[in-house]
Amino acid sequence: MLNPFKPLEHDYECVDAAKAGVFPAGWIALSYVIVYVASMFVRGKAPMVYVAEGVVCILAIGLAGFLAWRLWTRQSLWVSIAILAWLLVEFVGSFVVHTVGIGGGLVMTLIAAACGILSVRGAWKLRRLRALGPAVDPTVFD
Repeated sequence: MLNPFKPLEHDYECVDAAKAGVFPAGWIALSYVIVYVASMFVRGKAPMVYVAEGVVCILAIGLAGFLAWRLWTRQSLWVSIAILAWLLVEFVGSFVVHTVGIGGGLVMTLIAAACGILSVRGAWKLRRLRALGPAVDPTVFD
């Protein structure tokens, strides 16, 4: 799961690789939960700000959950690309907003990025294999 450049030969390997994108989607959802809970401890905000942040976080968590479910059930290429792009935008945005030290969040984001790359590769190869048609098992004789 952590090697984004492992060889993908068979369709079952491609399906497993494509499903690795569920981890980055889960990491995105968890990061929104962490950000919202942490923002609740900041004093001096108006109550409507908490409501607005909560709505945005719930929508983001719902979207991440939907994309994870879609990827788990269909292994769609566009979903893999969307999850990886969202993760990379969040990663770059975290450096723009504030500097992030070498900590657990950065390490987990890099692991999630590796899983996202593997997911895109798996979905891409699976799409190509499905376009070729069903594979013939060489051990079955007619």
